[in-house]
Amino acid sequence: MMNRLQSVRRGCLGNGLFAGWPRGLLAGLAAAAVLGGCATSVPVDEGEGTRLRPPPAGTTASRVLVSSTVPVDTMGNGHGDRFTVVVYLFGSMDQYPLPFWETGSFEFLLREPGAEEEKLRWMIPASEARAARQLLQPGPAYMFDLSVIEAGGPGADVFPAQSLELVVRFYGERTGLPVEGRPHPIRLGGTGEARGSGRGSGGR
Repeated sequence: MMNRLQSVRRGCLGNGLFAGWPRGLLAGLAAAAVLGGCATSVPVDEGEGTRLRPPPAGTTASRVLVSSTVPVDTMGNGHGDRFTVVVYLFGSMDQYPLPFWETGSFEFLLREPGAEEEKLRWMIPASEARAARQLLQPGPAYMFDLSVIEAGGPGADVFPAQSLELVVRFYGERTGLPVEGRPHPIRLGGTGEARGSGRGSGGR
């Protein structure tokens, strides 16, 4: 019996989405034939899964990979304030080389390179994480829209353009222990010269 329809996106994922990912991981994905051609979105029954071979029972995440889009200026003030993040969870590559979904919550930290204290923080509970599940070219993923203004309040987006780091942590329901991904570079801020709502910003 069908639960709810989950959008499945298998479009081309270019623009350096996989830049910096381990070569071994990309080779495993290609060998698994999940980096195929482009197709339009189709609905999938969440109860039936992804049609991919499921991970072994008890598999838990031990690696988190993240990518993000170029921030957009939704306020029209010349400062990027919203961006989309795509997250993949992996376990042991020897047991299962593909990404998978796992029940748990996410934490995102925005900080200056090498700093320990974050500038902004987002917490995504398990219920919202489940709703953010998407099936993309490499396999099961999570897609989140993060707002600088929602995390830091009005005016939090107004600062000079600079390169920052986005760190993601996943807290699996089974273990409760954090699995932290490598810092992901992202450029935020701006020049203060409005480029119009919805266009990329960041002082470039």
